[in-house]
Amino acid sequence: MFFPAQNTVTQAPEAASENTLKYWNREELYQAPAWRDADDGIGEAAEGQRRILYQGMEMEGRRDEVFAYVGYPSSPMPENGYPGIVMVQGGEGTAYHSYARYWNSLGYATIAMDLYNSCPERIEPSDLVHRKTLPGQKFVEFGGSPEASAQVIKSIGNAVLGHSLLRSLPKVDVGRIGMVGISWGSVFCSVVAALDDRLKIIVPVYGHGFNELGDGSQSFYRMAHAPWDPKYYLHEAKSPLHWIGGTNDAAFSMLAMQRSYDEAPTTRNHSYLIELLHGHCGYRFPLVRRIMDGALQDGVPLPRLGKAVCQDGRMTAEILERGRGIAKAVLSYTQDECECVKRRWHEAPAEVQEGVVSAVIPEGATIAYLNLFDQREEDGTWNCCGSSNAVFFKSVAPGAYRATAQSRYPVVQEE
Repeated sequence: MFFPAQNTVTQAPEAASENTLKYWNREELYQAPAWRDADDGIGEAAEGQRRILYQGMEMEGRRDEVFAYVGYPSSPMPENGYPGIVMVQGGEGTAYHSYARYWNSLGYATIAMDLYNSCPERIEPSDLVHRKTLPGQKFVEFGGSPEASAQVIKSIGNAVLGHSLLRSLPKVDVGRIGMVGISWGSVFCSVVAALDDRLKIIVPVYGHGFNELGDGSQSFYRMAHAPWDPKYYLHEAKSPLHWIGGTNDAAFSMLAMQRSYDEAPTTRNHSYLIELLHGHCGYRFPLVRRIMDGALQDGVPLPRLGKAVCQDGRMTAEILERGRGIAKAVLSYTQDECECVKRRWHEAPAEVQEGVVSAVIPEGATIAYLNLFDQREEDGTWNCCGSSNAVFFKSVAPGAYRATAQSRYPVVQEE
């Protein structure tokens, strides 16, 4: 049964000065959508994954179908059902059955949807997608133009509906479902945090709101005034959030992410890594697995730090949670003053003593923050960390630089 949407997007959505969630009807989105098995030729076949089409969010009087893969683990089902993961794609991405199978192998039920009004005909090992538009629909890129903004708003609603569908399945434990969004998907799920209070954890990988705080070298700076910017909604966040970002991201700003996790009252933790690789591979980051296992499978949460304070040449933060035990403590810093995507980052040892971590601030540091790690990966790298807030000793003026790479996104004009 479907409830008529009380608020649907018609033509160009307008940015809101206050969040009313006017583009989405939560009562509608909380209902499990009707779905059916996809016909032959719709979606790349994948062992262990069921190809489905579910009814999406109503927009302009119509409800388009959304392609998705649904899968279960092969391990015995726990007493109350499997924990679940809602997988929200990034830009140029799709419903990735390989990443869904990875989470199935870890004991999670999954739903991975394509939010481009399309389905994957073939996915290359590089994650490049050869797609087909679904019958009667139109491929629309995400972005800040009126048509592209409407697609983003619809995609946010369709992600919530995907969660509603997953929790309606008989083998899923509705009390243990998380959502992970990659790049564009992390922007979507940052807004989902304000729409959906049923999720146990939301992990935005790379993205956030407040895009106007970028220095201009990030592509999302160009869409700072789009109506879907999470900055309009994060103050109403209802589901717990663990943010993941990288120091040199060409799409997203470190300062803007910090503003975002400060804005959300449900921020649980944040992890910032030097030169974090940006891609759909974020689904498989050991850091993401640790967060999900900690929230959904009684695993040990990552270390967590309080607010960093600078005094007498040292940066200090209280240790709020120690995770599996502090294995490495560092001060991450840069001394560069160029655009953020080109800054070189370094690590200096930090001291842990009596529930506090501290480090000497190197001379000439322009940005610095503290990291606590409790696990080394099998390849010897360190990724599983909790981070303090960053301190900007010399901030770059917003919009001071042009995007490093050519951007296909037009600048969104402020109204």
